[in-house]
Amino acid sequence: MTQGAHDAIKSLDNPFWRYSLAVYQQENCSSFLLHAQNTYGMNINVLLFIGWLAHQNRQLVVTPQFTAIIPSFQKEIIEKIRDLRIRIKGFNNQTLYSAIKDLELKSEFFEQQRLYRCAGDMPRVDIDYSSMIENSLNDYWNYKESIKGGIKDKNWLQILIQYLQPVF
Repeated sequence: MTQGAHDAIKSLDNPFWRYSLAVYQQENCSSFLLHAQNTYGMNINVLLFIGWLAHQNRQLVVTPQFTAIIPSFQKEIIEKIRDLRIRIKGFNNQTLYSAIKDLELKSEFFEQQRLYRCAGDMPRVDIDYSSMIENSLNDYWNYKESIKGGIKDKNWLQILIQYLQPVF
């Protein structure tokens, strides 16, 4: 990331972003989450948001506010930038590739800002961490057509839960 991109993001820092950076830096976590994105059509930021909410004793409930701002931003902005970054990689221009990668990271951050603003709308729950994650995923899966019904592999769920509990 360029210094300018890093400074711009740092100035808008929030607890969810710091949590996400800590989680994503864990060994094998990024590949696990990217696999969920590429194979199941999941939004990595939403998965991270589910984990962060659970740390706040909150659970994701797909609200009208959530559906109005998150899926459209992901589809219309982030996915298009990601596709562009992937296409540019083949042109062997590191400067351009780095600039688009920085733009993608900034757009991911702004999506996280939008999620962070939704946190107060999410209900507080008094259940164990794993159940909060599973309930949140079920609500997300029931909303998102491409993963309707969820992932039946309990091992996958346990690995996700493990990654979403970083040591700070």
